[in-house]
Formats: sequence, C-alpha cells, structure tokens
Amino acid sequence: MQRSIQFWRLSGSGGSEMPGTFPAAEFVKVLREAEANDLDRHRVCRNGMTVIAHSAGISPHPMVLLDKVRRENYPSVGDRAGRRQPMRLQEGEGLLEPTYFSFLDNNVVAALVNGNGPHPQRLAEYIRLKFRTPVGLVPVLRRDLDAVLRRMRITEVEVAVPAERLDRELVGGDWVAALDGARSLSHDGVIRIGLSVGQKGDAFYKASFSEHVRTLVDQLRQATGFGDLTTARVAGSVRGDRQVVDLINDRFVERVDVDPDKFGDPERATNYARDVLTAVADRTKDYLEGTLPVAPASYIALGDFDEAIDNEQQRPT
Repeated sequence: MQRSIQFWRLSGSGGSEMPGTFPAAEFVKVLREAEANDLDRHRVCRNGMTVIAHSAGISPHPMVLLDKVRRENYPSVGDRAGRRQPMRLQEGEGLLEPTYFSFLDNNVVAALVNGNGPHPQRLAEYIRLKFRTPVGLVPVLRRDLDAVLRRMRITEVEVAVPAERLDRELVGGDWVAALDGARSLSHDGVIRIGLSVGQKGDAFYKASFSEHVRTLVDQLRQATGFGDLTTARVAGSVRGDRQVVDLINDRFVERVDVDPDKFGDPERATNYARDVLTAVADRTKDYLEGTLPVAPASYIALGDFDEAIDNEQQRPT
C-alpha cells in the first residue's frame, strides 16, 4: 500500500520566518520526561478531537508521534464469515490513530500520514499550547514556489471548498467569514470565491492590496483543513511576468510504498515509520537544501511543558 509523506516547515507566528532553529531534540527530551513523570499529555482540540503526543527518540532525527484518541463510535469486529461483533475495550481504553513526525534540518518536519491520524497542523497547535512556544507550520512547496511567492506582487487569489467541510477549524482568519457568507449560494455543493485588484487605484493602493492578500494566503497555507480545499490558486506578477501558483498541486509530497502488516504492533510500527522517514529524508535532502532559505543557527527558546493547558474547548474562542 502507499502512504504520503508531507513536508512542512516550522515558522513563527503568522507564518513569518522563524527567528532561529527549533530545538527538536530538546522538545523530544522534555516530552519524554513528561511521559516518564506521568504528566497529562492529552489536549482537546476546538472541534472535540483529543490528541496525545509521544516521544520516539532523537536518532537519526528527533521523532514524535501524535495520536488521535478515539473513545466512541468504534467500528465493529468481523470474523472470516463477516459476522459482526462489538469491539470490546477495557474501561479507559481507546483507539490510537497516529501521525508520525520526523524533525529534519533547517526546521523541516516530515509527516507520515495515513488519513486517520491527526492533521500535521495539530503538531503546531500542540507545541503552542502545551509548550507555550509560538510556532506554526507552512507546507514546503515544490521547486522554487516559496521564492516566487515572496517576490510576487499578488493580484488575484481563488479558493474553493466543499460546503459540508466548511467550519472554523478548516480555515480561520478572514477566510471563514467570506466563505461562510457564500455558503447559502452553494446549494450544498462547492463554495468558490475569488479576490482580485481592479484597474482603478494608484500604485500605493495596489501595493497595499497585494500585501493584504499575501496575509490571506499565509493564513490559508497554515489552515488545519488546507488539504480539504479543492482549489487554492494565487496569481500575480514577478518582474512584470504573470505567474500563477497552485498551492494545492505544487506542495512537496512524497508517495511511499509501505508494508501494512508492520503497522499492527505499536513498537514495530514506530521503528518502521522511523526507517521510512529516514530513507525519504536522505532521498530529499539535496532538494530541500536547494529550495528553502537557511534558518538561523541559534535555537529559539522552548517553553516548559504545561499539562494544565489540555482543553482548547475551555478557552475563549
């Protein structure tokens, strides 16, 4: 079977370039200590999903797991004849559906995803809340698209999303109000909105508009539900030449063949995921080094682990 390895880059708040290197080894060490001291590592996301993080070593790259904890709506167990039986779990037990993360050089994070585990953005949320450290995640784009976006004077942006997938968790900021306003016109289909600068207005206005749209694009790229968008295109000019960037199809993602049988046992699955992530990291190292700007060598400060911040639903929205 095939699984995806997504490449993300840790950023500062608001998608800005991180002012240093994220201390991934320290992060894994502190998480391991919290685990050893039996501190509460759960957190409840705004949409009700519960996640829990696990340390998974620092060699050859610091690695963590983020599990989605499932304690209701269990599937049934079926025998060879298809007879269905309830899934019997002990009191307090639940299903754990993981996403595996490997911290590479230059603030890059490789995520081995399976469609059932938490979205990679949940890792950034976890670090922000449980470690009080302001970080974000932005996807690594193929080729030189990050550089193109930085140079581009943006004049247009187009977004489309299935109506049934629209909620504040999917995409926040100014986008949620604009998309929600178009929901009534979608007839349960696809909501599509576009924004472009007109012919009127002086150079100052057009430059201001471009920067405003750039902020909207940054919000979009960091959205938890970015993968649910059906369209996310940005158009503009670079040195007078028109450029169009497809933020969905131009993300840097590797597809890998994996052995599904090796994901049955938790310890074996973690070791296998480490091997898969390490192999892909070695294969993509030159590309990543040639694509991304170099992060400052100094480490940013990592906050202490705080088990008290465990439920985003209790926090003001």
